[in-house]
Amino acid sequence: MWGWLLFGLIVLITVLIWLHVRSTIEDNARTRFDELAVVERDRLLDRMRDYEQVLLGAAGLFNASTDVGRDEWRRYVEALRLHLTLPGIQGVGYTEIVPARDKKAHEARIRAQGFPNYAISPPGVRDVYSSIIYLEPFSGRNLRAFGYDMYAEPVRHAAMQRAADTQNPAWSGKVQLV
Repeated sequence: MWGWLLFGLIVLITVLIWLHVRSTIEDNARTRFDELAVVERDRLLDRMRDYEQVLLGAAGLFNASTDVGRDEWRRYVEALRLHLTLPGIQGVGYTEIVPARDKKAHEARIRAQGFPNYAISPPGVRDVYSSIIYLEPFSGRNLRAFGYDMYAEPVRHAAMQRAADTQNPAWSGKVQLV
């Protein structure tokens, strides 16, 4: 009888120790996860603020100049040395807002700049278009974004509208690059 009681007591103590150890391990894992999540969130927010600074610098370029051309845009982006200061940025672009009534004239103007196949994409009839007309580096897969209408996509459209309404950079939700 005493043997069974002792055995039961040992099993009970073992289960209690196991529960305590498991709880401690889970608490430590949760604490570590929460700490890592804060570090990664802060890293992401810092990176987004860096992007905002690039956009604010571009706004300064346009505010300080009467006419920013393609070559001036290229020199501005090159001067940022993003491959060194913010590696991973695939491109920095400028989008022009184009009312539907001006679409044909806009496309003709860009074609006259040496881009005979230029067209706002995706096709479709909309009241207002946006078109990426400057994008650096202007090579490789970035060429696919040339002429892209970000207003055609609801997530980008909403962010652009917020930026226009507030006169501040606006973050978008998740988007897929063109």
